[in-house]
Amino acid sequence: MEIKNNNILPKKTIFNGNSFELLYSNPNLEIIKGNLKANTFDIIKPVYKSESVKNIFILTGKIAVDYYQEKPLILSNNDTLTLTNKSNNHLFKAIEDTVILVICNYQGFNQKMDQLEQLSNILTKLHQKDVKTKEHCLRVQQLTMKIADELNIHNNLLSDLFYAACFHDVGKIAIPTEILLKPGPLNDQEKEIIKKHPQISYQMIKDILSNEASQMVFQHHERIDGSGYPQGLAGDKINLGAKIIAVADAYDALVTSRPYCGSMEVNEAITILKQFESTHYDKQIINALISRLKKDNLLTSK
Repeated sequence: MEIKNNNILPKKTIFNGNSFELLYSNPNLEIIKGNLKANTFDIIKPVYKSESVKNIFILTGKIAVDYYQEKPLILSNNDTLTLTNKSNNHLFKAIEDTVILVICNYQGFNQKMDQLEQLSNILTKLHQKDVKTKEHCLRVQQLTMKIADELNIHNNLLSDLFYAACFHDVGKIAIPTEILLKPGPLNDQEKEIIKKHPQISYQMIKDILSNEASQMVFQHHERIDGSGYPQGLAGDKINLGAKIIAVADAYDALVTSRPYCGSMEVNEAITILKQFESTHYDKQIINALISRLKKDNLLTSK
């Protein structure tokens, strides 16, 4: 399909390896071409006005919509997904290299392009600072989405979680390398420096993401009993999304090998988390994590 519009220059943005190009735009029609790399994932947000409609056509390839569910919706060549203001947020994964065409009866690409470019620049800086921290962020994002599914979260909170989980540790860009990559336990002074990263992360993304997502990032090291940081919030004062990210963050830290500490087995990690349920971590969220690990055949008991 070839679409020409001499009134605008082509506009293109790349995020997480996927590219999106604006082919045509006027106040009542926008056509966007997306090239999705295999095994990448993103979120499809609904439209917010009753008269607005977004149609996503699969030109080539295959995607799994709500891929974290037991039976995701598989879309392939010539399939279409239509979104209205009554639709849920949907997470999708490109099963193979896929080309999509997005047709909307409203304009929104330029704003989205600016957001994605800013977020992409932050991820690039994090990658340059420490690849392992970036990989940790992506794993926490994946696990956060699975926990959210167990908790039946499919509204706007899901979209905020998707971005907040990915960017929860980007403030570590500003942490001195000798502290961030120290091959051993941190001393008290170094720990205090590390504790600044939630606030730095918040400052980096607060003008890009929603206030809800920004608060998730800011609060992901708060603890149920008030012993966390940076604000010492407790109980219901802590953002729900931050509580979810906190559990995913802690679990990934436990099961991932680090320079000064080997990785734990899944059962051992869950035992540690349960020791801190209702003091550090929300019990319902830990139970959701356990439920998901069992579904993924990673946990056989507990």
